[in-house]
Amino acid sequence: MKHLAAIVVLYMLLYAGHGLGATSQDRPAFLRLVRLIELERVGAASPTGLAFAPVMNAFLMPQARDGARPSSLAMLSPLGRPTGSGNLAGLPADSLNITFDGASDSLLLLESASGELVEVRARPAGGLGLSTPARFEGRGLGVRSPRGMAVDPSSGRLFVLDGAG
Repeated sequence: MKHLAAIVVLYMLLYAGHGLGATSQDRPAFLRLVRLIELERVGAASPTGLAFAPVMNAFLMPQARDGARPSSLAMLSPLGRPTGSGNLAGLPADSLNITFDGASDSLLLLESASGELVEVRARPAGGLGLSTPARFEGRGLGVRSPRGMAVDPSSGRLFVLDGAG
């Protein structure tokens, strides 16, 4: 009887997507590589985070050297061409907690140690106003261990992933 149970479990694991109703999808997901950007070739060899700014049509990547605090921001077009850079001195070091709010055209960064939320607005002429960030107390969000952020483009709500549960 043990062998029959093991065979049934093995069958369910191997063929779960084929009519047993054990998965939510009947077919495997369709994946394809659209573009590969060689970061070292464009001078962005050490990214520590990633956000996309639609108003600038650019990927924003904080850069850190030798595991240190991110000190610069590389900007790349969707084709992987450098479009600019900026100095991150004085901004949150936790670049995992970075997102771009398309409704306000702002880069948002959350410092996990202090709970500070920093907003850097995009300039009308292009680029970011890195020298004039707005700072907000973020401890009221109730997040103890932030592990990533995203903004809902339709509502403008900020979502923060809390690693503490």
